[in-house]
Amino acid sequence: MTHRRARSCARSRFAARLVLPVAGCLALAASIQTPAAADDLKFESALQRTSYMLGYRIGATLRGQGMTEIDAEALAAAVDDALDRRAPRLTGEEMQAAQAEYQAGLAAAVEQRAAANLAAGREFLASNAGSEGVVEMPNGIQYRILRAGEGAMPSTDDRVVVHYRGRLLDGTEFDSSYRRDEPAEFPVGGVIPGWQAALRAMPAGSRWEVWIPAELAYGERGAGGAIGPNQALHFEIELIEVKPAE
Repeated sequence: MTHRRARSCARSRFAARLVLPVAGCLALAASIQTPAAADDLKFESALQRTSYMLGYRIGATLRGQGMTEIDAEALAAAVDDALDRRAPRLTGEEMQAAQAEYQAGLAAAVEQRAAANLAAGREFLASNAGSEGVVEMPNGIQYRILRAGEGAMPSTDDRVVVHYRGRLLDGTEFDSSYRRDEPAEFPVGGVIPGWQAALRAMPAGSRWEVWIPAELAYGERGAGGAIGPNQALHFEIELIEVKPAE
């Protein structure tokens, strides 16, 4: 075996080993930043660590573009071909056609998921409306008072200090100031419409359980990898302080 061929084979094996953990990382939610490396990868050299860093960045970029399913073997082959300056195995026209076909399928899948989420959210809220202590606002927001406050109610221009916990309807927690052990401060007008409406109805000192329909949350776009399109959301909101606008 020549030196060039040996180097190429070694790189091919390493590329294949590199891409596999990257593909695994794509399945993680965007809020989780821990790489899912395989047990047999030790990253003993600077080359291995740098290669993994590059691969992880590629994976994060692909996930950000909605490409959560990647053929690791094909990706490794393409990287190896490019590094060895070999001609691509697909023509430019074939690459463009493949990308268009993939994006069309991705868009269709997102539409289906959005429709399913919207239906599930509406079904849940219709059922939840009859739960003990649940009050429904005219805009469809539902809340249950866990602790009644007696302070001022904020306006859209005010700032508020809150503790909160956000969950999907299946109970998955996607954000929590309690977990960070630090309340958040922000302008009432700077959050999703559902939060704005709930906060304007809450006296300071209150703690509410709030359910927000998708159209008053993040709508069809969702939010990162944690909140999908058209998902209704469940929050626990504790209004600690209202800071009137100057």
